[in-house]
Amino acid sequence: MLAVMVFVAGACSSDNNSNEGGSDTTASDTPTGTFTYGESLAFSSFDPPKGSGATGITFQRPIFDTLIDASSPDGTLKGALAESWEVSADGETITLTLREGVTFTDGTAFNAGVAKANIERLVTTPGNTQRTYEDVATVDKVPVVEAPDDTTLIFTMATTSPTFLSGLGGRGGMMVSPNSFDDVDANPIGTGPYVYDAGQSVPGDKRVYTLNDDFWDPAQQGVETLIIREMSDPNARQNAIVTGEIDATTIESSGADQVEGSGSTLLPRASAMWTMLILDREGKSVPALGEVKVRQALSYAVDHDGFVQSVLFGFGESSSQLYSEGQLGHDPELDDTYTLDVAKAKELLAEAGYPNGFTFKAASIQPLAQGITAFQGFFATIGVTMEITNVEPGDYSAVSQGTDYHVFIAPFPQADPVTQSGNWFGKNPASGEYAPQNGFENEDADMVAIQTEAKKVVDPTERGPISIEFAETVQSEAYAVVAAHSQTLAAYTSDVEGLEWGRFDPSPNLRGVRVSS
Repeated sequence: MLAVMVFVAGACSSDNNSNEGGSDTTASDTPTGTFTYGESLAFSSFDPPKGSGATGITFQRPIFDTLIDASSPDGTLKGALAESWEVSADGETITLTLREGVTFTDGTAFNAGVAKANIERLVTTPGNTQRTYEDVATVDKVPVVEAPDDTTLIFTMATTSPTFLSGLGGRGGMMVSPNSFDDVDANPIGTGPYVYDAGQSVPGDKRVYTLNDDFWDPAQQGVETLIIREMSDPNARQNAIVTGEIDATTIESSGADQVEGSGSTLLPRASAMWTMLILDREGKSVPALGEVKVRQALSYAVDHDGFVQSVLFGFGESSSQLYSEGQLGHDPELDDTYTLDVAKAKELLAEAGYPNGFTFKAASIQPLAQGITAFQGFFATIGVTMEITNVEPGDYSAVSQGTDYHVFIAPFPQADPVTQSGNWFGKNPASGEYAPQNGFENEDADMVAIQTEAKKVVDPTERGPISIEFAETVQSEAYAVVAAHSQTLAAYTSDVEGLEWGRFDPSPNLRGVRVSS
């Protein structure tokens, strides 16, 4: 019989190691009022397998419960549709005990058989954007899913995965009624606290949700009506929070004073890393980028303090390493690896055989233009030319996956290092597929070796050393040029209570949020 351990992935609290769940509080009042959230990312689909990155997940969460709750601000995993779970000592068997008595809003009972069907659908759905990512829905990682009875779900893993459980707290664990499998967008049915109201919704403008009267945890229902607005324009979001048109949103750092002056509260979020990922790091198109000294020269050219002040308006921290303090992969000794040193940068270029610089290509979109242009200016000081081409916002993520451009610049979220590595480097040894953001098909042998070792460490609380090794290797090889860590600012009006936002979450958890009268 395999030894097992009760598993609490990402637990940060030392006084309570329980992973049994539901909400910690009880609703003191009947849900009342309307809460309106201004979402910066456009709606893509209600269907969990068809979401991409952060896009759309805010619109899905009110309808669909996940197997595990990964929304805690401190990163602790808690029970949701799965009340508890166990992981075998070798990490290859994960057993979930499911909550009893839960029904979908169409009356269908939720059980292990339904959960199994959801996972299998997730893996096989055409257009499933999750399949190539470090997530639950990777075929080679979940070869066997069993449901021996109504409350037991067993995953037999081909390879261990430290991020598997947290994946069950995202799209990978969202449960959809089998009756809506054929067309989730037209008929999204879940077990969540709210029901989608198509009649009141206006696609392209707002999505409206009303109470699920039979929801299993009433404490997560803080308001009677939930509205999510599609508001990609940051100025529109800023004006709407100032005037009270919406109750919460994200804002640009430049608007912080006005928003705070209107009486709203600012909530700085876990920082993103303003980073230039070298895509052509083997120099297949631009030979210079295949030279480590050249990549290091680019890193020495960056004015970190100047970036924080001119691009982030002071809302950020100067750093040349990927992860900020408190995140897996952070190492204080890496803070000053690349301080601004133009002379050093030019010296390295000369040693690599490029005393007169070289030219490479980058793409840009309007919301990121100021930051991307700053990188261009830094490199110009050492004689390196970065040619910028503007693309449509909807096409930008594809830049990181192709070969038309040699770098990709963005404020990357500080994801788990295992996930970050799986998205950026090498290829999956089991499937043979290259990482999503590895369009140049670099072999990245050093990074793949680290990934392989990291996946053997199932408990994330023990992954500190291997995470630091990942960050150190990225930095020493200068595979990514970091300018600074930016802060995402959320804002909410004075009558909002109970708004939570998970450490790695792209959007807030709107469950349990209330508005006072």
